[in-house]
Amino acid sequence: MKTFVNSIYRGNIGICYYNIDSIEESKIYIEKALKINPNYAKAHYYYANIFYYKLNNFNKAKVHYKVALKLDSNFIDNQIDYACLLTNIFNENLESRYHFEKALKLDSNNIYAQNGYAWLLENNFYDYIGAKTHYEKALEINPNFDNANYNYALLIMDKFGMYYSAKKYLEIALNIDSNNANFQYSYAWLLENNFNNYIGAKTHYEKALELDSNLIDAHNCYAWILANIYNDSMQAKTHYEKIFKINPKHAGALCDYAQLLSNKFKEYKKARKYFKLSIKYNPNYINTHYYYANLLNENLNDYINAKKQYKKALEIDSNYYDALINCAFLLYERFNDTINAKKDLKRAYNINSHGFYTLNYFVSSFKNSSDSIDVEEEKTNNEKVLSIIPDYIDAHIYNAFFIGYTLRDSINAKKYFENTIKVDTNYANTYYAYAWLLTDKFKNYKSACEQYEKLLKIDSTIGSAHLDYAILLISKLNDSIKARRHFEKAIEIDSNNIYAQNGYAWLLENKFNDTIGAKKHYEKALKINPYDFNANYHYALFISKKCNDYYNAKQYFREVIELYPYFEEAYIAYTDMLVYKLNDSIEAKKYYEKVLEINSNNVYTQNNYACLLAYKFNDSIGAKEHCEKAIKIDSNNIFAQNNYAWLLAYKFNDITGAKTHYEKALEIDSNNINTLSHFALLLAQNFNDNIRSKKYFEKAMQIDSNYADIHLNYAWLLKNKFNDWNSAEAYYLKAVKQDPKIQTKERDNYYIGVWK
Repeated sequence: MKTFVNSIYRGNIGICYYNIDSIEESKIYIEKALKINPNYAKAHYYYANIFYYKLNNFNKAKVHYKVALKLDSNFIDNQIDYACLLTNIFNENLESRYHFEKALKLDSNNIYAQNGYAWLLENNFYDYIGAKTHYEKALEINPNFDNANYNYALLIMDKFGMYYSAKKYLEIALNIDSNNANFQYSYAWLLENNFNNYIGAKTHYEKALELDSNLIDAHNCYAWILANIYNDSMQAKTHYEKIFKINPKHAGALCDYAQLLSNKFKEYKKARKYFKLSIKYNPNYINTHYYYANLLNENLNDYINAKKQYKKALEIDSNYYDALINCAFLLYERFNDTINAKKDLKRAYNINSHGFYTLNYFVSSFKNSSDSIDVEEEKTNNEKVLSIIPDYIDAHIYNAFFIGYTLRDSINAKKYFENTIKVDTNYANTYYAYAWLLTDKFKNYKSACEQYEKLLKIDSTIGSAHLDYAILLISKLNDSIKARRHFEKAIEIDSNNIYAQNGYAWLLENKFNDTIGAKKHYEKALKINPYDFNANYHYALFISKKCNDYYNAKQYFREVIELYPYFEEAYIAYTDMLVYKLNDSIEAKKYYEKVLEINSNNVYTQNNYACLLAYKFNDSIGAKEHCEKAIKIDSNNIFAQNNYAWLLAYKFNDITGAKTHYEKALEIDSNNINTLSHFALLLAQNFNDNIRSKKYFEKAMQIDSNYADIHLNYAWLLKNKFNDWNSAEAYYLKAVKQDPKIQTKERDNYYIGVWK
């Protein structure tokens, strides 16, 4: 017993020293504990930690983790740290996975096990959905765990394209620990590459380097910004020199520095030296071969070696578009090799246009690039291409899009398409691209339909053409039957096309009232990609409106907002559901405010928010402010005029102002029953204009004879202003029949009991 106590005593002292980072003392006491009791599992665990985390003696760490596990397989910290060692140092990922899973079986709420397992799944098993699930579990356990926020942000940024959400999680990590250089660097990178926020990126790169001056990636990215955004080439050069002091063999930095020397300092021979060093240290770094080839071709006139470097880049990635284009021009202009130039260009056009089978992507690439490309250079390149491959139809299609979208010359693009069709009347892609132009630029939907019919007659297996045709038919021509046929064909060709599944579900829901079929296809879309914000949005709308499943709809709406925090329509639909179905005014208020942050000119939200403030929060001043904003944005919005009139009358006792705005509302729409009934009541109660009041009530009842409140208010008018008690009773009873909640003992006495 005494031996056991002595072992525990020395072991605890050793652990205390470890926790205050006094490693030598810790090691001495833990060794004493193990000498007394070699079966002391906890001492073996901390001894292993010393060798793993402090002394970098990984083999010895492995031995002691194994001993500790043999002595106590339920020691969860040992399972986790051993799993980390196996994957990070020994690349024994299957064994690491086993130990992480063992730890999670012992305690599924251990945040370090969830986070470590997620990291393993992401980086070694490429199971991104599994990783996402476990990061989310870690954050559910503790939303303020900085490492989980950081790792989760990187995953959803890199693998799911969820840039807004990634930004949010990186900001949480930075709020927890603003002195973590990697957090600062990753946030800067996100701002630079996904938000074009170079000022913010520069600030955070500087902060990262202030925290860790040896962070190579931060130096490299910061240098690029300095050179290319701030035109500070000298300062950029300084940062590259710092990188080479830390690691003179960093291939990426050597390549980037060579580009700086070439593009900014015109030091071409010196640039060649750094390109060669980059290739020496990493022969498979594709960018070096490509940019080195450009230098040789454009600045050093070394065409033979330029050709070799382009070919080397294409050996690494045969689909490298820019390398294919530049290599083709080189072959044609310097080697008179028309055959191989044609091959490279055709391959490039097939890659860039994706076979013209995803024209949405293709057209958007023209729209997005038209402001940033060198138009004259692009025009010259197109002319070069057509001189090399004058008979290649895809090149002509590309050029037609360039004319239509980049040069914004729709008329000549249309002529170009018509001439291209004459060259080959049986080439489906031309009709497809032409249909797009006719739809997007000319709004000539009938002619676009003709092009779709022609292309599908030539090739009926182009699924995306069926899909685009179906969307055109339903959105512009309201031809549901024909649209259905093409949606079904698109799904038959590719059942994993999320847009076809989602679009078909919408059609079944809204045009055929097929709730079961719609649900099946919405769920199929979500199965294809659970993180598609559009699929989540439409499913949320569907289950709230058609299935009255507000609880699950709430989860899907939140998922949409998480995936795309600036999706205005999603916020509006969600707030409407919160107000009208769940009566959750506090949550609705928060989301109305979010919509107005995104777009303060949204008249619908300004108006609805005003109603919420007036009815649920008794905030008449706030409601008045938002009504006035709504009217300023759109003075012809009848709902804003109506609500403002009501507010003036009943909250501010401004009956003259109310009358003015009701009259404005009737100018906008003389058949709006809300305006007619509310104005009728105001006229009778405040202006004694009973004849006009009666006229408006009767008109409202003609438009909608089942509106209980109108019958009730009309009963009041007849009894109080026309002394017509019989008719008042009849209209009161009609109101009660339409809505039994209207009936009260007091009203019965008022309209029925007393006078009888």
